[in-house]
Parts: sequence; C-alpha cells; structure tokens
Amino acid sequence: MVHRVLICLIAVLAGAAMTCHTALAKALPTSKPKPMIGRYPLTWASLPHKNVPKGQVFSFKLKANTIFPDTRRIITVYVPAEYKARKPAAVMVSLDGWGPSTVCDNLIYKKQMPVVIGIGVSAGVAPPVGVKITTAQYSQMVVWGPIPTTNGVPVDPRWNRSFEFDGVSDRLARFLMQVVLPAVEKHRTPSGLPIILTRNPNERAIMGGSSGGIGAFTAAWMDPDAFRRVNTAVGTFVDMRGGNWYPPIIRKMDPKPLRVFMQSGSHDDWPAGPEMGSWPLGNLALEHALKFAGYAVEHAWGTGGHNGNQETSVLPHALRWLWKDWKHPIKTGWSHNPVLQAMLIPGQHWHLVTKRSFSPGYMAANQKGQVFFQDTVNGNIYRLAHHGDPRLFVHASPGLNGMAFGPNGRLYVADSATHQIVAYAENGSSTVVANGIRGAQLVVTHRRVVYVAGNTSRLRHTGIIWRINPGKKPVVVAHGLRSLSGIILRPDDGWLCAAQAYNHMGYSFQVRSQGNLKYREPYYWFEQAPWAENSGTHQLTVDRNGWIYAATVLGVQVLDHSGRVSAILSVPSGRPVLGVCFGGTHFRYLFATNGKHIYERRLKAQGMPSWHRPISLPVGLGES
Repeated sequence: MVHRVLICLIAVLAGAAMTCHTALAKALPTSKPKPMIGRYPLTWASLPHKNVPKGQVFSFKLKANTIFPDTRRIITVYVPAEYKARKPAAVMVSLDGWGPSTVCDNLIYKKQMPVVIGIGVSAGVAPPVGVKITTAQYSQMVVWGPIPTTNGVPVDPRWNRSFEFDGVSDRLARFLMQVVLPAVEKHRTPSGLPIILTRNPNERAIMGGSSGGIGAFTAAWMDPDAFRRVNTAVGTFVDMRGGNWYPPIIRKMDPKPLRVFMQSGSHDDWPAGPEMGSWPLGNLALEHALKFAGYAVEHAWGTGGHNGNQETSVLPHALRWLWKDWKHPIKTGWSHNPVLQAMLIPGQHWHLVTKRSFSPGYMAANQKGQVFFQDTVNGNIYRLAHHGDPRLFVHASPGLNGMAFGPNGRLYVADSATHQIVAYAENGSSTVVANGIRGAQLVVTHRRVVYVAGNTSRLRHTGIIWRINPGKKPVVVAHGLRSLSGIILRPDDGWLCAAQAYNHMGYSFQVRSQGNLKYREPYYWFEQAPWAENSGTHQLTVDRNGWIYAATVLGVQVLDHSGRVSAILSVPSGRPVLGVCFGGTHFRYLFATNGKHIYERRLKAQGMPSWHRPISLPVGLGES
C-alpha cells in the first residue's frame, strides 16, 4: 500500500491526475476498522444490533441481612426479551454489578446460551449510625471505594467488598442463595412478568473481575449446589484473605462438578497490593491446580494489566464455552493426584445413608461391618445395618461421645457426661470399665487394651492419654497436651496418633512393648481452612496401608506415613465432618457424618479395625 501511494504522489507531481486518482482508489481500505477495547478487538457478539431484541434492566436496593449485617447494596436485574415466565430461567450472577447485557442479548438470540436472567450484585456498604447514603453514593463506593461526603462532612462507612469477595468461605454463596435470589423473585419484570429462577445448579453461573473474580470462584467452589459455571477475570488469588490457599488444596481434594473460565494478563501488577503476591502467578497456579485436579477449565492469557479490556473482548467466547451443552449436567473430572487415584473408584461417589433426622457424632463398626453412631442430642446409640435404616441400640448420655469396638464384640464408649468408660455387649447390657475419665475418643487393641484421649478440663495443655489394661485401673501415659479429640493406632500397633480439634497439629507416639507411649512429636499436620479458627479435627480411622483418615472442617483429610495431608475427600453439604470410620462389606466403605447426615463411599482402600491383629506395613509409604 505504501509503495502504491508513493507512485501516486510521483504521478501527481508529473501532472498525471487521472492516474493518481485511480491509484489512490485502489490503495485506500474499503472496510471499516474493527472496534477495539485497548489492544483487544471486539466481535459481533459484543456490539448492539438493530435486529436483536433488547433485554430489560431494573435495579433495587437490598437492605440489611443476617449474613452481612447492616449492609446496603444495589441489585441490578437483566431480563432478556426471550423470557416469557413459562418456565424457570437460568441464572447468571455478576459481582460488582451488571454489565454484559449486549453480549447476553446477542448470544441468547443466537441460542448460544440459555434464556438467562442476569443478577448484578454490588458489594455491601455499612454506613455509620445516623448517616443516610444515596443510591449514587452507594454506587460510587461500591465501584471505587472513595469516601463520599454528606453536607460537607466525610462519611466513613465499612466498605465490605474485600471482606465479601476476597474472603474464602461459604458466606458469599449462602448470601446469594438465601438472600439475593429470593429477593429477586419477589420482583416483577418491567413488563409485569413474575421472575421464576431455576433451582438446578447446572443452570446457574457466576462471574466477576478482580476481587469479584475470586469471589465468583469461591461461591461456586464452596457450594457447587449453588453455582457450577464460573467466569473469573484478573482474579485476586493472592494472600489478601487466603486466596493463595486454593491451589494446594485443589490438588489434594477430589474434584467438584464445576466448569471454570479464567482470564488474566502478564502485566497485571496492581500497585495497591503487590505485597500480597503476584496476580498473574496466582492465576497461573490456580489454572495448573484445576487442570491437575481434573476440572473443565479454559484460560485466556493476555499481556494486559489489571483492567477489564481483555475480559470484555473474550466475554462472548467465555460465555459460549461456559454454557455449551447446558442441558447436560457438568460431570466431575478425574484427578491426577496419585493418592486419590489409588483410593477412589471411578463413578463411586458419596451416598446418603440416613434419611431420617439425626445429629450423628462419632461412629464405630463391629466385626460384621455394621456401623454404630450416637445421636448427640438425645444420647441414643443406633445400629446402622449396611444399606438399612438405623435401629436403636442403647441410650447413653448426650454429647460428642467417642466410641470403638473391641475384639470381644463389645462397644466401648467414652461417656463425656458421667466421665466413665462404658462397654456395651451385643444385647445392650453395660459394664463400667473405668471411672473419672473425661474422654473424647478411644481405641481398643486386639489385646483389649484401651487408649483414651481426653482432657482434665477445658483449659489449654490439659490434654491427657490414659491406658486401661483389662481388669486394671487407668494409667496416664501422656499429659500436658492441648485439647485432644481423636486417637488411632497404626495397623502395626507400633505408633499412636492423637489429634487436636483446636489446633492443626497431631501428636505421634511410639508404643512400647508394655503399652507405654514414648518419643512424642507434633508429627501430623492437618490442613486448616482460611475461614476456620482451627482444623476442627475429631475422629480418626485408618486403612490397611497405614493411611490415617481424619474428620475435619474441610472434609476427610488423608495423611500419609510422613504425617502430611496428601488427599482430602469433600463430603456433601460442605459442613464440617465430625465422625469417620470404615465399615460395610470387608470394611471397603468409608462412612462420614457432618452432624446432620451420614454418608458412605465405596473405596479401593480397606479399613483396618483397631481390634484386628497387627499387620506389617509396606516400607517407605508416603516418603519423599
């Protein structure tokens, strides 16, 4: 083109006007330049078109609630032209407000995504007492965070954006599901139609950028029954409020049914928080972890900074990818974690066992594989026949009472109310084994030796371990520990593990020939969730390879021979796990309770009851 223009100019100088006109006509472009945002092009789907029906948008204020107390925010609702209120609409939540109306208009018109009602959710703002803030001021604070003034006096609100979006917990998911979506359904569309939202998590998506990006991911990852499609842009997966915690945990945990689209830029060096980590590296680590764990994930990596330019450009592609095959459920992937692969059976997931209302705590399985559990509210102990309804066994004191079977078929219970160790025969008759023991959990060996982990009071460093030989008085074999909550013997009976509910450490003891405990080490390291004050470790169980399974806030954590968490089995509902044990046929089923329901899962691993005779363990398992 340049050469032709130069020839044209020479012709003009020579007086060849007609030749110049012809050359210029050929040299000039005949099409309009492509629309751009920054250095990124916009496609057809990002632009308005006369022949595409336009959706309607309305907003309302959402006032205080119990999940984010005293906060005010703006909720914006997008209703596509195709919505007729004849059936529930799919849902797409956008954090930090709503913006993609044009893209949704075009993609819904082309049937490249379902009829979606969009819900823009601004972050909450809590004004000082007695100060009224206008809608415009709310919007200003939500987006940029400056402090407005009222009558010339600065307003100092509590600006909740980082707390709500960067926080790693299920709080945001609960707020959206329990507060925002019901509030939207109370309204009607601008044309007077009722708003009916889907109850199917497969048809709910969530998106956001920056803090909204990690917030969108957190809401879905914490509760896949709320959202299963995620679009996160320039997400703050750094050490703001624990966002850097995700990659290692995702690698250890069995995958969830999610589809995730990510966008980030190599120059995303936000100057307001470099001390918290690298934005690009945080997103890169998350992407690699998701792929390793078997998630459906796609990324759009660019060279931009901490802005929405590339996200705006790729949004049509992101939404097409997220919503493809939306009529079919998103399936759970298969992790590359070798421990999970050795433990889990493809296609075998958790199954609900108890359909009636219970409050189950610790559990134990007898020689037949039948699982027994106690209702912590009424104190009843029930027998759970495999794939059968619970049947009443005996009544004990209410509370979180530890229990374990012995080789004689008796059920030993650490009664926390009477401070006794009680053994129940198969017919329900009881015998007091020991008095004056404030036990939390216990384990019984093949020689009927009972080890009890408990506490002398509620104070710190009052954790204690007793040994009770048959027919003998209890003997203290370890003391000065923190609050103990779980105890288990390795299958070779050579080592004992004692866990703490209010700490992330667990102790390892060598079991001497006379049953004494020696060489205490804070050997076991339990993973702790950013939202929890501690690991919440309670009951422990073990398989024939010596891997320890711990009931914790995060789920069932699996620790290797070196005391490290190598895998985490998430339990439905996301509630903390209180009890765990192996049972069922050949002890191939893992049972777990979250204090409300009991679930079972068939594993490749086989449980090792403590009353079984010791076995030799493979050398070097879990070492690196």
